[in-house]
Amino acid sequence: MLKQEFVMLNDPIVEEVHRIREKLLEECGGDIDKLFDRIVAFGAKFPNQVHSPQELRDIADKRDAKEAISK
Repeated sequence: MLKQEFVMLNDPIVEEVHRIREKLLEECGGDIDKLFDRIVAFGAKFPNQVHSPQELRDIADKRDAKEAISK
């Protein structure tokens, strides 16, 4: 079996996402269930802008196919 090594790069966008998550979790008193409920409630306010992981994959696949055709 091959051993996989993951290299963490300093990505300012990923770092910002982590900072925001930490802030939101702190606002929820460190309760992950409260954070999840807050995220679900927020998503319900914007149903056309929140996508499931499968929807995101489909969007990426369509984008990649479109880019391949244009090359």
